[in-house]
Amino acid sequence: MPVFLNIFTLLKKYWQPIVLVVLLSIGYAYFVHQQSNFAATLKQLNDSHQTEVDQITQAAATEQKQHAAETKELQDSLTKIQSDYAAQQQLVVVQETQETQTIIKKYNNDNDGLAALLASKIGLTVTK
Repeated sequence: MPVFLNIFTLLKKYWQPIVLVVLLSIGYAYFVHQQSNFAATLKQLNDSHQTEVDQITQAAATEQKQHAAETKELQDSLTKIQSDYAAQQQLVVVQETQETQTIIKKYNNDNDGLAALLASKIGLTVTK
């Protein structure tokens, strides 16, 4: 029993530093545990945030591609409309030239006929 007595005496004499070491060890373990929980929570939040950022980036890229496709489609439509307009305008010029030549041949020196034609085109009545 003297061994237990020596241990008991040692504990009785140095109980404060031993309790301090035990409490510091428990406090350190608690602190490390809290840090690991905080790190895990922070990692989870970062992963969630990164997922949201990736979704937003992907949506923006999709929107830009769609915008580019729509812009190209509109530009192609505009180009087609402009070329059709130019072709129709040339056709109108040719038709007007032909009509003018036909009128000149038909009513070369006939002022009354020209006046009647002009009146019928604009909706006037010709009086002599």
